[in-house]
Amino acid sequence: LLSVAAFLAVLTNDSAADVAALALRSLSIDGFASEASARSMLALVWAECFDEARPYLDSAIEEARAAGDGGRLSVALATRAWLELRLGELEAAELDTRTALSMAALPAPPLYRALNTGLLVKALVDLGRLDEAEAALELVDGEARSGSMPEGVLRLARGRLRMEQGRPAEALEDYLAVGRDLREASVVGPAFS
Repeated sequence: LLSVAAFLAVLTNDSAADVAALALRSLSIDGFASEASARSMLALVWAECFDEARPYLDSAIEEARAAGDGGRLSVALATRAWLELRLGELEAAELDTRTALSMAALPAPPLYRALNTGLLVKALVDLGRLDEAEAALELVDGEARSGSMPEGVLRLARGRLRMEQGRPAEALEDYLAVGRDLREASVVGPAFS
């Protein structure tokens, strides 16, 4: 329950200190091998508690690799990529997302594919590599419609790419759709973007 509280706290724009206290308490109880830990680590990243989040993410990635757990590895790599994007470590974010997307042999939910692709597109756009970003989007064509948070990440990235390509009407369509989905989910904090 602490991980859920941390996740909701960051989505409703509670203070970073409150989010960190909840997330770190959850991680001290649950470790980093559970769905709860994934929420807690993401909450730390979204609350910009990067120094606190990185060691947990690195450990979670190593444990998931050792266990051959594609789902846990995919979400941990995505969360670390999100941290790297926020720190301007664009090449590292690209590497983590490409690693997650290349693990076809390890089963992972399709939502993690959408999440990692969205983060990869964001990194590539920030690096000015628009053609590569477009190619990455083509691999998940049609997957950004359900209204889930990972698919919202994909739509935000696609919208950003469309703006950079000089296609503002398409970008606006993605931005408005994500805004509606976030409003319906009662997400009021800016951490998601």
